[in-house]
Formats: sequence, structure tokens, C-alpha cells
Amino acid sequence: MRKLRVVQIGVNHDHASAIFKTMTEMPDVFEVVGYCIPEDEPPRNKELESVYEGYPRLTLAQIAADKSIDCATIETFERNLTKYAIFALEQGLPIHMDKPGGVDRDEFKKMIGMVKEKNIPFHTGYMYRYNPAIRKMYELVESGELGEILHVEAQMNCWHKERKRHWMGNFPGGMLFFLGCHMIDFIYRLQGEPSEVIPLSMPATVTDGEDFGMAVYKYPKGVSFAKATDDECGGFQRRQLVVVGSKGTVEICPLESGGDSGLMFSDFTFTNDNAWAARGETVRFDGFHRYRTMMSFFAAMVRGEETNPYTPDYELALHDFVMRSCGNGIDNTGSNAQ
Repeated sequence: MRKLRVVQIGVNHDHASAIFKTMTEMPDVFEVVGYCIPEDEPPRNKELESVYEGYPRLTLAQIAADKSIDCATIETFERNLTKYAIFALEQGLPIHMDKPGGVDRDEFKKMIGMVKEKNIPFHTGYMYRYNPAIRKMYELVESGELGEILHVEAQMNCWHKERKRHWMGNFPGGMLFFLGCHMIDFIYRLQGEPSEVIPLSMPATVTDGEDFGMAVYKYPKGVSFAKATDDECGGFQRRQLVVVGSKGTVEICPLESGGDSGLMFSDFTFTNDNAWAARGETVRFDGFHRYRTMMSFFAAMVRGEETNPYTPDYELALHDFVMRSCGNGIDNTGSNAQ
């Protein structure tokens, strides 16, 4: 297996240090060339002294000049993700860009156009796509065991300090953009374009950031919702996905949590009994790494061994859906479907 020379652009995304550390822990897959802190982003000094210590700090010019680099991860502040993904694509580099992309829809569309024109591997950091419980849910859906999908309830809550809540003012939709995009990805893949998107995000505990994030979606046979707040004690343990079909229901709660092994676990319950007090069967998916499977798949894409099932057109449509969910859309009646 060919080892890939990889560079990371940005250290400010909340996943940045974890992605970098994960790659350094996969020496048979990645040779980490170094990292770059773009001039318009402040460094995160705590992480620089630990996770990034011992690795070269590069400039964008050095990255552009080094033709031995095989691929790049884009882990900047969210607003800059698309900007630096475009830079990497201009160098011909396959990219892993963290979610959900920048807030400029035209810039995102330009980036996807480059991916398609140049036929460059493009991968996004929706790590739940690789969660074994989530993958099991999609297997049941695709096999028809859930029947017709009627509605989906997806929430990703937590508790943040006040400073982080103010920071949500950087994005339309605040928490829904920042974390709720994971939940929106589930709904869009499962149900596609709704007849109406109803954004409900609002400032709750602060005045300058939408720290209560929510959107509701009208579908022919039900209403689905995505919710993400940062004022909930114990919210991380109650992150939850419920998929209701005409033949059965899946509940994943917690979506993920720390296991005894130091890795993650998810609890998966499938119920296809319509008895009033039916409990279904719960299975624990235990001992998986949050990012390693995702980054292994990205590497396989770069080597030409795998094709991303999430196409550039899907990612473009999803980004548009996220922005409309955050109240940043022109038309929320479904006519923006890609």
C-alpha cells in the first residue's frame, strides 16, 4: 500500500487537532508533511505545543511548490473552509474538507465545479457517515426493512461556555450550521428535498449568536426536524437519531459516547413490532475510532481504490439545504432542489 504524503491547511476547526493526530497515528497510510496556518487565522497555541509539535509549519507558497504532496486536509475556521479547499484544488490536490464548508454558496458551487472539471477526489468531514450504527441504519433502509421513511428526528446537543455561544454569531443558523449540519445530512440522504424548510434557529442565552439551532421539514407523510443546542446539560449523551418507517423504527442514542476501551460506542435499537409497549432489540456498537475509518476511506479514494458514494452533486445539494435550514436561503418551498 502506497503511503500518502499529506499536508493540513488550518488548525482552527474544532476537528483539526483530532484529524491531524489521527493521521500521525496511521504511519502505514499517511506521511504527514506538516501543517499551515493561513495568515488570516490565529494559531491555537495549546494544540501547537502538543498535537502539532515536531511537525514543520509550512506556508501556502511552500505547499504549492512541493509537488511531492499527494493530498491535503482542510481544517480552517469554518468560514474559510471553501476558500482553502479551492486553493488545494488549484494545486491539483485531492482534499478532505471538514464540514460543512464555508457560508458563501457561490464559492461552494465554484469549488464543486472545480472538483468535477478536474476529476479530483473530494471528501467531507461528516464523520457520522462512518459510524457503524449509522451504517447499519442505512443498510436497513436500503434493504426495505424499515419500509417507507415517514419522518426523522435528529438532534445533536451539548453544553458550551458563554464565549462559545457568542462565537455562534459567526454563522447563519449558529449551532444548526456548526453541529446541526450532521443531522441535516441524515435527513437529506434519507428523505431528499422536502416541500418546505422552516428555519427556527434563534438566540437563546446570548444576543449575538443563534445558540438554539433548529429546522423543521415538511414531507408528504410526516414532519422531520434537526436540532442542535448548546445549553443542555448532558446533551452529548442524548444526541439522538430516530428514523421512523412504515415497517419499523430505528433509534440510535447516544449517537456516540466514550467506551471503556477509550474508543467510542453507539446504542442501536431496531423495533419492527407494533405492539403497544414493544421495546425492540438494542445492540451496542463498541470500540470504534471516531475518525480513523473516515480517514482510511479518504486515503483509499486518493489511491484510486474507492469511489466516494457521496457525489459532488450530493455535497452541493446538501450545502444548499444546510444554508436554507439556517435561514440563509432564497426560497424554502423546495424549488431549490438540485
